[in-house]
Amino acid sequence: VAGGILNSLKKAIKDPSKTLCLSAMGLLFKLLENFAEKKDYYASVVYKTISFALLENYNNPEITEFILRNFKDLFERNSNIPIGILLEPYVKQIQQSKANG
Repeated sequence: VAGGILNSLKKAIKDPSKTLCLSAMGLLFKLLENFAEKKDYYASVVYKTISFALLENYNNPEITEFILRNFKDLFERNSNIPIGILLEPYVKQIQQSKANG
């Protein structure tokens, strides 16, 4: 059941509708927080999904800001989530963007 829900949310965050994308992203953050608190296997799956969405939407300021704001709030509430998994690819993306631009 959880796998099916996650697959639906993964599709929704790639939808051209920003409303659907942001709603699905908000649900993913709620799932991540709950899974992380329970140390559930799916916490890492959701975390990676959101991290990849951040990279994929690097040029979309509205979605990027939404994701970063939610990550900030999540990290403040839950110190067990490793931030390095998120930061390394994001910093590389920024460096590539500046080198190409």
